[in-house]
Amino acid sequence: MIAPLTDRPQKTWVVAPRASDELLARFPELPPTVAQLLHARGVWTREAIDEFLHPDYGTDLHDPFLFRDMRRAVDRIAAARDHGERVLVHGDYDADGVSGATVLLDTLEGIGCAVDAYIPHRERDGYGFNPPAVAYAQEIGARLIITCDCGGANAKTVAGAAEAGIDVIVTDHHLIPVDATTGQPILPPAYALLHPKVVGETYPYPELTGGGVAFKLCQAIVQHDAASASPRLPVGFEKWLLDCTAISTVADYGPLVGENRTLVTYGLVVLGKTRRAGLRTLYEVARIRPDRITPATIGFQIAPRINAAGRLDHANEALALLRCRDPQEARALAEKLNATNAERQRLVEVACDDALRQAEEKKTSGVFLVVVGDDWIPGIVGLVATRLRDRFHRPAIALTRRNGQLLGSGRSIPDLNIVEALRAHADLLAAFGGHPQACGLTVKGEEELRVLTERLEAYTRERLTPDQLTPTLTIDIELDLSEVTRDLVEWLGKLGPFGIGNLTPRFLTRGLTVTDVRIMGNNGRHCRIDVKSQVSSLSPPRPERRGSQVSRFVCFRYADICPTIRIGDNVDVVYEVDVNEWNGNREIQMKVVDMRSMERV
Repeated sequence: MIAPLTDRPQKTWVVAPRASDELLARFPELPPTVAQLLHARGVWTREAIDEFLHPDYGTDLHDPFLFRDMRRAVDRIAAARDHGERVLVHGDYDADGVSGATVLLDTLEGIGCAVDAYIPHRERDGYGFNPPAVAYAQEIGARLIITCDCGGANAKTVAGAAEAGIDVIVTDHHLIPVDATTGQPILPPAYALLHPKVVGETYPYPELTGGGVAFKLCQAIVQHDAASASPRLPVGFEKWLLDCTAISTVADYGPLVGENRTLVTYGLVVLGKTRRAGLRTLYEVARIRPDRITPATIGFQIAPRINAAGRLDHANEALALLRCRDPQEARALAEKLNATNAERQRLVEVACDDALRQAEEKKTSGVFLVVVGDDWIPGIVGLVATRLRDRFHRPAIALTRRNGQLLGSGRSIPDLNIVEALRAHADLLAAFGGHPQACGLTVKGEEELRVLTERLEAYTRERLTPDQLTPTLTIDIELDLSEVTRDLVEWLGKLGPFGIGNLTPRFLTRGLTVTDVRIMGNNGRHCRIDVKSQVSSLSPPRPERRGSQVSRFVCFRYADICPTIRIGDNVDVVYEVDVNEWNGNREIQMKVVDMRSMERV
């Protein structure tokens, strides 16, 4: 029986299997803890370890011409340049699509193409490559359209462009629609299709994001240019595109393994040295240190500001920020995006309060959460769905009413493919598409919404067990606190960058006694927890503890994790380890991820 919906359900802790002594013995140069961390990530051969610890730009990226249509795409672009044809780059309105469009525009301009850009308006144009873009291409006389992060699901629009005498090169990574009768994918009739996930594609790495696919096209253009009699692009040109490629990869949850890991590793370096006046100014406005940019910086500071433009207004402002060269223009754009992001945060909080109230009404029955707002801006409904999914560990759809229809976004948990769930009820939808865990959709009307809500609830109950509706917290290894050393912290730096597919390592230490709890922060939402081990045979105290056997954790938003923590509690703690820098000092910091309180001593 599926349990009632609970606010922040208790997680099931799963510790990764220990690597065998035989496996650990193969790599004596690695500390056992580090070898275990690599093993937990499926990295256990010499070749895989070397690539993981030392990504190499020259050897760890695939040849872009392994895409089956890449040569055709590059030749068509060269022909457009040589014949003076105007090229239209069609991006998407999120950080992936805007960043990918940026690298394409930079590269096409660099080889001498007459180029223009089109970013759809979220509400007026809708998601993907739609007829208004073709009309604009006709208006400006474009003979070639290159899509970025979209187009794979828009076969009719691509066909319409072809009928208008416009060739379309599609670069995308989203799920391709399937014919309900034949079960076959509905591929767009593009002049060239660059999509790493389509059936029969010869490119060996399927996890590129939209911006990643766009970068591979740019990489192929660079190679074609370098092989020409009169190259137009300077040596090293493509590496300066990696700042936007890293933004797109992290922002769209590309797993940081394989080729993505190499792109982001080098992209973080380029982000720190970026030549883009807009990004440099955004760093100043958002108080981002260029020398300390990580995937978390992209995910929580850079990408939200880029996304804010498309959520509340038009993503053209974000595109202009990434491409502008004038410092004054950059300042104005960065400050406006920063203000837009602040307004976006306010609107999200208001909408989430409303959505959480609706969810409260479904605590006894809801397995698939569907909430509706009368005045939510369409650009924030995905964030509302994310908040619900994360809070209750349930698939969730958030919708807003617009012109007699309901526009929305959905987010799902690992064991439910939300696009497949929608596909099973496509008769109720005007449009839908996306990824297994994230989607966009338009419901035809109120009655269709009522039926869809009932069907999705039944669909989910048929397919998910109570265990699948219980969140799982994966733990890399169980440690004694004496093993948390500066040497471990240095090795953790080599295992990054961390993100989707290579999560920040999580450690578990059991049997700790709380010796002090101090509230932190101006709003009192965080706390510092001092503990000592109950085990009498502790290793000698670490130097940074100055002889004390007390260790210190920080817990951000402690009300969500350990609201009743008290001195004297016995606890097991799951935590992450990093370095806290302040006033020129560096110290090891252990951040609580989850905590279980046992009986008081």
